[in-house]
Amino acid sequence: MEWMQANIGKPMTESPTPVGRWINGVIRQAKEGEFVGDFLVRPEMTNPLGWLHGGMTAVIMDDFIGTTLFALGREDFYTTVDLSVDYFAPARGGDVVTAKTRIVKPGKQVIYAECDLFSAEGKLLARGRTNLVRMEKRV
Repeated sequence: MEWMQANIGKPMTESPTPVGRWINGVIRQAKEGEFVGDFLVRPEMTNPLGWLHGGMTAVIMDDFIGTTLFALGREDFYTTVDLSVDYFAPARGGDVVTAKTRIVKPGKQVIYAECDLFSAEGKLLARGRTNLVRMEKRV
């Protein structure tokens, strides 16, 4: 959590994950169990129509939820066991998209979390839901 708080307004160049550093979002808000970050839809994130690729949307959601979970300070590592994404509207190359995550149920063995993606105008683009399970491995 300290890392996230210290980096509000800055690119995530020191994200705990390599994919997070590649996404290179900007932290907008961070508190226990919640995270808000923006990212630029770059050409390499798009499909042939120039829209944010569906798989990329899932990657961003998974990584930002993981970052939110990391901020809880749990000693054990949690891994995604499922991820369901509903797509409502496209984001286009060059758009800035906001991801808002929340830990809905922070169980000891299984954690349930959600992530919404919004356009700059506040339109809901996609919603993801996931369960993460505790691993027998320390962070």
